[in-house]
Amino acid sequence: EVVSLITKLIDGNRKNACLCDPASGSGTLLVEVGKKMGIRGTELYGQEVNWNLYALTKMNLMLNGFKGATFLWGDSLSNPKLLDHGGLRKFDIVVSVPPFADKWAAEEAYSDFYKRFKYGIPPKSQVTWAYISHILASLRNDGQAVVVVPVGVLFRNTESKIREQIIEHNLLEAVIELPPNLFYGAAISTAILVFRKERMRTQTLFVDARKGYISNKGLCKLSDKMLEQLSNTYKKFLAGEEMGREKKGCSFYIATQDEIRHNKYDLKVIKYVEDKIERKEIDVKVALQRIDELEVINWEECEEARFFSKNKEIHFFREDDTLQAVKVSDDANEDKMDSMQKRYYLASKFRDLGQYVLVKEYLKYDEDGQVQVAQTRLMGIE
Repeated sequence: EVVSLITKLIDGNRKNACLCDPASGSGTLLVEVGKKMGIRGTELYGQEVNWNLYALTKMNLMLNGFKGATFLWGDSLSNPKLLDHGGLRKFDIVVSVPPFADKWAAEEAYSDFYKRFKYGIPPKSQVTWAYISHILASLRNDGQAVVVVPVGVLFRNTESKIREQIIEHNLLEAVIELPPNLFYGAAISTAILVFRKERMRTQTLFVDARKGYISNKGLCKLSDKMLEQLSNTYKKFLAGEEMGREKKGCSFYIATQDEIRHNKYDLKVIKYVEDKIERKEIDVKVALQRIDELEVINWEECEEARFFSKNKEIHFFREDDTLQAVKVSDDANEDKMDSMQKRYYLASKFRDLGQYVLVKEYLKYDEDGQVQVAQTRLMGIE
């Protein structure tokens, strides 16, 4: 479904376009986008560092009629092989799902022959922005790139300078945050980033698609309805059409560069989509007085919350831009806490109050220690 979504996000009116995936994996994305775009085999390019995946992709390309494709074995970061007259070959379209957890030789980037890292050098333990830098350097001036990334690249402090340069150079067109568990063997949350050079407008589209999925045995997939909504939303944004109201399961927001600057170049979708919600001023004293009138959770049924059920005092803290409330026991002993208890206890020391609703969260376990119920209660305060 992610491959299908990427193909829907690619411009469909490019004639004689050349397509590249610098971290091709098994070649599925390269093949499917090539088919959809009607790209000739001679205009298909790719590179893969893993020999087994390289061999698999070569076979995949041949079986799908791309016998003339240029597909090479090697590391696109340390040894790019898709070259043209000594420099990087430029492409109309670049699509990729780079490795999520690989390390890379960041120290070599300072003397990079191809000058790919002008927006900044990512840490050696975080390779995603390195691949994005390579992709942008391989993109023609009127080109488009669609990249699947782990959500950490949207907000990690170590990469904030890179995000700043990307925004200030007006390269980021859209951010679509996806549900977790979309990929086999990778439970982390992911997002799709759409880049384009020489953009006419300076706004960036943020779309929250985290709820538009169908779950099957622990693995999520995007529903057909969600795929259509995401595609239509993006196309309307490109065309400058009236977007209308957000649809169920597909919330969006068009952010200006000033708004992104205000958020210190944090690209988490929730920072922008949530800003559309009108919030009322909260009188904290009145809120505290009304706590007992709100919906009460049976804390004694929650193994991880039992430790905090003795004290009536409510502490507020911010997490993921949501004001939350937890109860903290007077006799809290950090040495005896498990990781979850310690997280709640330490977080409760912060009192960053704002215009939010209260949220209480709790977990219940079965006899095998597996999470049986993970529920969030929203409680509005007028």
